[in-house]
Amino acid sequence: MARVIEKRTISEVLKIGQLRIPESQRRFEWKGAEAETFIEDLIDEAKTKEPQRNPDGLFLGTIISLVSKGFETGEEIYDIYDGQQRLTTIIVTLLAIRVLAAERGQQNLRSACQNCISYIDEVGEDKGWRFLASPSVKKPLEIAFNSSWDGTKPKSPGTGAHNQDRRFFNFYSQIADRLEKEADKTPEILKSLKKIIDNLQVVFITITEPQEAFDLFERTNARGSLSMLLIC
Repeated sequence: MARVIEKRTISEVLKIGQLRIPESQRRFEWKGAEAETFIEDLIDEAKTKEPQRNPDGLFLGTIISLVSKGFETGEEIYDIYDGQQRLTTIIVTLLAIRVLAAERGQQNLRSACQNCISYIDEVGEDKGWRFLASPSVKKPLEIAFNSSWDGTKPKSPGTGAHNQDRRFFNFYSQIADRLEKEADKTPEILKSLKKIIDNLQVVFITITEPQEAFDLFERTNARGSLSMLLIC
């Protein structure tokens, strides 16, 4: 069995190819409590007066992925078997920073956040979105990914879309409202938060066989050692 274990930053993870949540995985479940813990840890890090406290970045845990080639693009696709909740929360946080940066005229920051979401390859070809979310939030997220989205509640088409929109927007709003309060006091904190997100550290495990993805996920979660949101 081929298995590659690497230490990566979130910035590196978002550039390796498309990250996809398989339909076989559970839905996106995180709610307000998890969002609050995640954002407070980021804000605490941004406010620290000890720049060497976490010189390598905060540790986010392990991400398990199954790599394959996309039929349409030929690009590598990484199916995420462990890490969905954390990765989705990171993407939603980047969306919130992007919207707040646009409102405050911080266009370079806005573009930097959008570049984490849009999948443009090395020769400038548009490959779609970098993150293909769980069906439980996929439709509203794809609306929000568009650079023109201004933070209003998405109106997705199709059966069951209202529940997806509500789930996504409630989660997004909690993150955006918290970041807005901090940005009102310290406008530059949005840039600091983007840098902290870029430098979040993960152990990224890439495998090539589906059964090993399930087995590895079951073993790591059974131990309970990866259940922490952030380990400083």
